[in-house]
Amino acid sequence: MSIEVTDLDNYAFVSTFEAIFINCGTSGSGLTDARKATLEAFVETAGNSLYISDWAADYIQGVWPTAVNWYGGSVSAAKVGNAQSLVATVVDSGLKTVLGKSTAEVFYDLGNWVIISSEGTGTSVLLSGSPHTNYAYSIKSSSPVTRTVGSKGISAFTTIAGTMEGVPLAVKFQPGGSSKGTVIYTTFHNEAQASDVTDDMGKVLKDFIFTL
Repeated sequence: MSIEVTDLDNYAFVSTFEAIFINCGTSGSGLTDARKATLEAFVETAGNSLYISDWAADYIQGVWPTAVNWYGGSVSAAKVGNAQSLVATVVDSGLKTVLGKSTAEVFYDLGNWVIISSEGTGTSVLLSGSPHTNYAYSIKSSSPVTRTVGSKGISAFTTIAGTMEGVPLAVKFQPGGSSKGTVIYTTFHNEAQASDVTDDMGKVLKDFIFTL
């Protein structure tokens, strides 16, 4: 079932769900104080959970501003990730068990995705990696190498100056404490992983869903 941002005005309705997925493209411009309070109560009081991806990071910045440190100091400034495929390090021990290994391939189907500089206090890193960013183009030119990932060809750039080393790609936190709800945030789109990459991210995303 899908809900609208305006449904956050009705906590009685929202509280009937155990988890809400806020996808990339869901604007945070309508995040009023009342809607922030709804999300806080949904997670911190009722113990329900949120899955948030990419540009919907506005919801984390607006409701839990200390949970994640964004590149450039804000979500809007952090939209510098390039379309690419990269091998992520699996930081979370539970995910390592699910995958049976310590790396996983992540596919970014679109550019200008949100870069995290570091996790905030109380936030755990699930996946980390060293992505290329479009900031590189303004300081050093590079030669693209086309690589096929799934059904798509993408350009991977080798410019060292445009690489963010070892930054979080997926994180989770429990703002109400360990007995309350969980917020999971991924810098990548879950639908792109399902259709264009490998079984790695399919297993990771299933684990995220069962964790919520």
